[in-house]
Amino acid sequence: MSVFYSVHKDSYVGDTEESKPPPAPPGTVKKSTMYIIVALSVVVTSMMFASTVTVVYLIAKGENKSSGGGNNGPGGLMRHVTESATGNTGTAAPPASSTQSQGQTTRAPVQNEAGNQVSTTRSGTGAPPVSKAQSQGQTTRAPLQTTPSQSQSDRFDLPSPVTTFTRWGKTECTPNSAVLYTGFTAGSRYNYHGGTSNVLCLPKEPQFNSYSPGMSGNYLYGSEYNARNTYLSDIFGKELNEQDVPCAVCEVTGSSAMMVFPARTECYNGWNKQYSGYLMTSHEAHNKSMDVVCIDSEPEAIHDSSDNENGALFYFVETNGQLFKHGYSKGREMTCVVCTK
Repeated sequence: MSVFYSVHKDSYVGDTEESKPPPAPPGTVKKSTMYIIVALSVVVTSMMFASTVTVVYLIAKGENKSSGGGNNGPGGLMRHVTESATGNTGTAAPPASSTQSQGQTTRAPVQNEAGNQVSTTRSGTGAPPVSKAQSQGQTTRAPLQTTPSQSQSDRFDLPSPVTTFTRWGKTECTPNSAVLYTGFTAGSRYNYHGGTSNVLCLPKEPQFNSYSPGMSGNYLYGSEYNARNTYLSDIFGKELNEQDVPCAVCEVTGSSAMMVFPARTECYNGWNKQYSGYLMTSHEAHNKSMDVVCIDSEPEAIHDSSDNENGALFYFVETNGQLFKHGYSKGREMTCVVCTK
């Protein structure tokens, strides 16, 4: 049987059941363990106290600074600590001073070029009360207002459409149009094969560039009403035979289209009537073929133009052939109407 030695009053005890110390009661803590727990508690308490003192010191130091040090100084550090602890990242409004509560706004001192401080205090109604949204760190903007001067229609002021038409046989325009210019009707000579088939309204104030007389081989002539006997006076109610034809170029603001409707005295729905008259063009037996134009129903003649100089000659246009099958009676002078929209 083994025997172990125990240092206890300079004696030894054999390894027997009778010599073993009695076991500790359940739930009993050794004294050494209690000492360790107490020491750790004292250390933790001391560290917490030191941290609290440091935080209080930094708060007091940050509030005593007038500038606050921004977000990087002690004041900014404590705001960051407070915001992190409470979950509020918004910027709260500072408490109003006695000057602000009396309707004055005080700004940080500003220095001029000489280094002297310039007062920026001004009288006013004071800062407005902080709303609930602002106190929670939210930014509220005023609604964007669009004034009439900023509207698209003002920034892009498009001009009104304008259309033009020629009033053949007149020296003035219709009441609902404006005169662009007035002049003389011209074209190629009635008995020539060449030349132009166009009928032109030449202005009264011509402008020329370089010229060499008698070298072109192509000429413009004035125009005349032409008919046998009393034909023109029977239709127009006045004698116009062999007199020169005037014209006027007119413009209509607010309209973008112009049409000459043949065989009509009135416009179709949606169109505005400018004038009505009769279709006239060159004689079918002549060598020259001219465009047909709508001569006003109340034509005029250019003053002192009754000399028979021929030139471009205008004759009425009558219906013939198989048109009578479609409602066009044979031998009727063709009417016309000039319309805009």
